[in-house]
Amino acid sequence: MINLSQMNPIKFLRSKIYSLLKIFTEIFLRISFKLRLASFISNTIINLRHRANDNQNYNNIIEKLKLSKKITMLDVGASDFDFKFHFPKKYEKYFEAILVEPHKKSASKLKEKFIVIDKALWSSNCRKTLYIPENKKSASSFYKPSIPGFEIYNSSDNFLLQTKIREEFTDCTTISESLNNLDKKSLDYLKIHAQGSEYEILKGIGSFRPLMIKVTIQVTGQYEGVPFWGETLNLLNKLGYMICSWENAGGHSTHSYIQMHITFIPNYLTETGKKIFENKLDQFIFLLLISGQISLLKIISKQNNFSINNYISNLEDKFFY
Repeated sequence: MINLSQMNPIKFLRSKIYSLLKIFTEIFLRISFKLRLASFISNTIINLRHRANDNQNYNNIIEKLKLSKKITMLDVGASDFDFKFHFPKKYEKYFEAILVEPHKKSASKLKEKFIVIDKALWSSNCRKTLYIPENKKSASSFYKPSIPGFEIYNSSDNFLLQTKIREEFTDCTTISESLNNLDKKSLDYLKIHAQGSEYEILKGIGSFRPLMIKVTIQVTGQYEGVPFWGETLNLLNKLGYMICSWENAGGHSTHSYIQMHITFIPNYLTETGKKIFENKLDQFIFLLLISGQISLLKIISKQNNFSINNYISNLEDKFFY
């Protein structure tokens, strides 16, 4: 058994503080359970932790990066687009946003500020039936809503179960064809939130290999016939990507998330992954930096001997404080 009095004074003090914090936390949680606040407090702390690095100043590193061209962002499912849902607002000037929105009215409004693809995306050029809830068009899907699925997702979120669903034929294209039509040679950041269609959309990515991909995954489908979520993970693994983050998206009636926002980056442990970022290294560093993946950036930088590793190695990661 370790004698605490023989420990380093700093370690001894830290041990005492941890012991007191553990006692305080247990008492606090017991009270919060009594007041039915435990879930709210827990979720708030998790969200704050994910945003822990947002207020850090990285200008000294950003100034050393060659960001002569804007970073190309493709947002699939962007009817309510707001940059702050992706990264801290202060970095918006570095991006060129391309938004995918098949609803004509929403697309017309977005075109006032952004480049807009006003077709739906799929794995091929086709015409498909889109199921559109009258009260929430952003929940439209190529799959019919599943009542049992939504009850597991969040039994209190019944908007799809209490509204009429109309059907509309919609023209579909692919990520690859859409970007080629816009004369875009590369894609840096891809976000897909498409109510179960993420797997099919990714199948249409062609030769484009983003530096970061954020996909909404339904672990238990809220729509009928949605492909098993493992197929999406397997597809991205084959394309050379690895998971670096997942966050809850909405409610759940199990002890685990039913729907998640999962972020992927090139798997730097493989040659396939390295090839994705080797010619866009500065953009890759920038995306890891502003997404708060500081510890991971430090590891990748050290292992690959990045030219600005001395600056990266001195960064603090408040996520792990």
